Amino acid sequence: FLTPLLLKLLIFKKCPEVSCINHFFLFWEQYLELRFNKYVRLCGTFLFIVLTILYTGIVIYAPALALNQATGFDLWGAVVATGVVCTFYCTLGGLKAVIWTDVFQVGIMVAGFASVIIQAALIQGGISTILNDAYNGGRLNFWK
Repeated sequence: FLTPLLLKLLIFKKCPEVSCINHFFLFWEQYLELRFNKYVRLCGTFLFIVLTILYTGIVIYAPALALNQATGFDLWGAVVATGVVCTFYCTLGGLKAVIWTDVFQVGIMVAGFASVIIQAALIQGGISTILNDAYNGGRLNFWK
């Protein structure tokens, strides 16, 4: 809340001609043009587009690579499938679907952590055995 307010005060102090513009819809590109010039705005916009493309490529490639390693599915087929599924999912489901997916993902992660802890306790003979082995091996330093 305070950052946009401070930014607006900075803009109005440096550029008094902005005071007639709707203050709540001033984007960073408009600020760059008003504060500096059109070329700085174009440079900022170009850098934003390049960084967004690079970020999107990494975000799509990482799950496609995991899918390729787990199932043996063709890598570029996985890239296309991941892109298509994510695009339709976000477009049709919106923010509500993304939030529910995050909730489901946290549930899966907690279940995975719990299953690993339970399986390790069963194999080693209990949590006390695991803690005792860790203490004797010098791996529990937070009790010293």
